[in-house]
Amino acid sequence: VRCAESWAKDVHQQMADLRAFLAEDDKPATDEGVAQADDASKGLGDLKTPLLDSGGLALAEGIAKAAWQLEDALKDQLVQAYPSNLQARKLYFEAAEAEVDYRRALGIIVLLTIFETPAWCNQVDFSTFADPHDRCRIHRPGGQLVPQEHVLLSDIPYLPPLLGLIVEVLCLLFITRKILLERKLQVFYFKPLQQEYYSIFIIRFGLLMVALEVIDMLVFVVFQPRWRIAFVARTGFLMLLPPVRGLFSCILAVIFEFFSIAAFLVLAIVLFAWIAVTVFDDLTQKVADTGKQVNAGFEGFSESVYTMFVAGSTDEFVELLLPTYTMYRPSGLLWLSFLVIVQVLLLNLVLDTLVAAYRAYTEEKGLEIVETKLKGINQAFETLCDASSSNGSLSKELFLEFVRELGSSPRMREIPEEITDVVFAAVDEDESGLVDKDEFMTLCGAIEYEFWTVTVDSPVKVVFPSLWKHPLFVRFRQAVEDEHFDTFMDYVLLLNLILVVVESIYDLNGWSEMPVMEHLELSFSCVYVTEVGLWLCVLSWSHYWSFRSNQFDFVTTWLLLASSILDELVSTLAPDADDAEAVDSGGFANFSSNATAGSQGHNPLRALRKAPSVKRYVNMLRLLRLLRVIKKIKRIPRVQFMVQTMATMVKKSKDIFTLLGVVIFFFVTLSVQLWGGMLYRTDPRLEELDYTEKDFFVMNFNDVLMALGVWVVMLLCSYVPAVAEAIYAVTEWPGRISVLVFPLFYFAGVCIVFKLVKAFTIEVFVELNEHRKKPSGVFLGNKALESVAATYRMNGEYLHIRVVGDLTVHEQLMEVRRKMHKAESRKRRRVLVRQLSPCSFRTMTSQFSGSVEDD
Repeated sequence: VRCAESWAKDVHQQMADLRAFLAEDDKPATDEGVAQADDASKGLGDLKTPLLDSGGLALAEGIAKAAWQLEDALKDQLVQAYPSNLQARKLYFEAAEAEVDYRRALGIIVLLTIFETPAWCNQVDFSTFADPHDRCRIHRPGGQLVPQEHVLLSDIPYLPPLLGLIVEVLCLLFITRKILLERKLQVFYFKPLQQEYYSIFIIRFGLLMVALEVIDMLVFVVFQPRWRIAFVARTGFLMLLPPVRGLFSCILAVIFEFFSIAAFLVLAIVLFAWIAVTVFDDLTQKVADTGKQVNAGFEGFSESVYTMFVAGSTDEFVELLLPTYTMYRPSGLLWLSFLVIVQVLLLNLVLDTLVAAYRAYTEEKGLEIVETKLKGINQAFETLCDASSSNGSLSKELFLEFVRELGSSPRMREIPEEITDVVFAAVDEDESGLVDKDEFMTLCGAIEYEFWTVTVDSPVKVVFPSLWKHPLFVRFRQAVEDEHFDTFMDYVLLLNLILVVVESIYDLNGWSEMPVMEHLELSFSCVYVTEVGLWLCVLSWSHYWSFRSNQFDFVTTWLLLASSILDELVSTLAPDADDAEAVDSGGFANFSSNATAGSQGHNPLRALRKAPSVKRYVNMLRLLRLLRVIKKIKRIPRVQFMVQTMATMVKKSKDIFTLLGVVIFFFVTLSVQLWGGMLYRTDPRLEELDYTEKDFFVMNFNDVLMALGVWVVMLLCSYVPAVAEAIYAVTEWPGRISVLVFPLFYFAGVCIVFKLVKAFTIEVFVELNEHRKKPSGVFLGNKALESVAATYRMNGEYLHIRVVGDLTVHEQLMEVRRKMHKAESRKRRRVLVRQLSPCSFRTMTSQFSGSVEDD
């Protein structure tokens, strides 16, 4: 009775609220309200009103807005209001397409930076191709030309400056178009709604970079200087990429943690440098065996700081500290304490601090991304419900139309018309024919998958029906389906592996192979080709090619056959005495000359046989046989985990490696402008330096690829002092200030960005290891999708599903949804407990999940 009375009161109150609401809605509009409405809409027009206003919305516009909202949510962007004019949506499509062209233009600019003629080279032949060594000549301080063989270049062809400028202008047009379209969309459509869809600061920065590069091109054409500042604008364009901008915010979040450790690192280096220069600066004697001065590197405070920096950041501390330790053994205690504090503690603390800060940032950012996506998804669903006047669920027709609109955006992966039913089946978990709010959230996971259907059976079924129905062929098809054919091929691969090992033993010991072994390699290649043909007699090409393992087998099979045939051709003619002499003298030049002789009447196979380089390449191609064996190792669970880990790291590290590439690009292009043409052999200023003693002349900055090699070595080795010392020796004041670029790269590139890469790999591995035994996938156990797949199989087709995106965020969304449902369920049970009488409580709680004691 008490429950009935309580519920009756609640219903009575709700009816009273409803009558009051209807009475308020029926009141005539006052003059003040009408005036306020007129003022709100005056002067803005259709372009400046929200897409959904209080008066309703056409269905097409509602679908367009919902697709826009969901698309932005998937891109981690949340916007409160969208313009009502569908022209804004079309302009957005143009801006998205321009962004694709923008990325392509950036790729072309990077390639142009590699192949364009360095600015320090001779620019007289402005429009014609020329040999790089003829174009890039270096003059000694006295005016004499340096011999071409002493100037080491990357030996790639350089584009003429005029052609490079034409390509640069075309790329700038695409970049400018993208920036101006974004500005137009922001200024004319979103700014009146007080929404920042595109950052005005980023737009102005991009236009500034365009102006800077245009000015640089004009100065270069008119004055032809030996340097350019286009690298600044090009780096700025690369910094406008969303992944780079996002990771810069990550760097800003962890930079203060880094500075706290970096300050201790710098203080430790300065402290030990002061101690060292105080103790060793006046020791002028030399070490007996090596002839080096005891105080080498400690003659003054600046030299001592540099020595301590190199000793603390690289593995060259033995060479630097050895003279003092040789003459004064107690100094070993000083160096031991220095190495323990700097190399062992502080440098590792830099990585530990960045890992901790990065994990904290990613966790906070991950929660923010999940919240943004959740709000955006809810907005899109509510927009669809308002546009269609539906009551919390979407019909199949409306949902499919929404999916088509979503796939029409250039920023989204296109969803084929014939696959839309599959997407609906994947989302409609309860098979009700309607999509509710929870099921709509599954669409975010479905977008990360690729669906396609193929015909299963081979054309042999139609072309040769009698063969298809033959009992032997039926048994073979059954063996293929039961994987017995795969087992047989595994034994063939095992025999091939034994052959590879035996051939390697014969080659390493210089033994002549047995006659039976000479043609086994070609025989195995033919067996693999036959395997591919048998597969295609059972499966259609589209079904066969849909599996990555089959793609791997197909490519390696034909490469192996080509290498086996080439090996047979090379081995056809046994070399005579003249050939043996040619082989002994060896080299690619002999191959070229003999090939020319072959064109004059000699056998070209004999020319191939003379070239040891060709034989060496054939031996490398033989290793392709091991690839098929390696594929079978992937069946081992631990191997599968490591392969999955590396593949996931490559997929997820795209953004962090993009940032690292931008940093390296800046330092590479900067160094070419600063030091291009300064390092060459026979320079007397480099005679007594480690740069000459270690023959580091190939590590120079004469063009982009040569400079890239230097900075990659710097990145992996932390610091290469020989290169920095060489630059210091060949420059004069104030040009010597440019050597500060090297420690700048050490702190910015090595200590921050590269350490972040390591922190990222650690984070990914820990995450994968935690979810190692947990099943992953959005559609595990989806009965509706399994039913659709079964329907396709009945029609002789197969539904393929492949993950092409990142499911991490979607899994987090699903986890949030489960927690929300659990919390709502507990809340409903607690409300029921408060409303029910003690006598009816035990009978009513049996209808709900969970125990009474928990509640």
